[in-house]
Amino acid sequence: MKHLISVLVCLVFLSGCGQKTMQPITFFTHEGCPYCEKALQYIHLNYPKLPMQVLEIGNEQNMIKFVQCAQKFKLDLKKLGTPLICMGKHYVMGWSEEERNLFNQYVKSYLPKK
Repeated sequence: MKHLISVLVCLVFLSGCGQKTMQPITFFTHEGCPYCEKALQYIHLNYPKLPMQVLEIGNEQNMIKFVQCAQKFKLDLKKLGTPLICMGKHYVMGWSEEERNLFNQYVKSYLPKK
């Protein structure tokens, strides 16, 4: 019986290993940031159902997460800016045509397969 339970536990564990868990998109913003507003407008218009957490860095807890995201990508803390969009293994900082194109490239893995 113990052997059967061990096998079942292993099967349950292994069945979850093949599932791809996507890290959520986190969008760090700062009050009054015009680039943040443009980025959010673009994302909401072009990806209205995209699950994304928007965090205002004026909040102390959000600032901690902002710094953690920057550290994950080894960004220079003296050169940090908003928007900072953390997307799994990728990030986008700032918002211009170049950053918009990067975002469009990285977001593909978060969209439902057609």
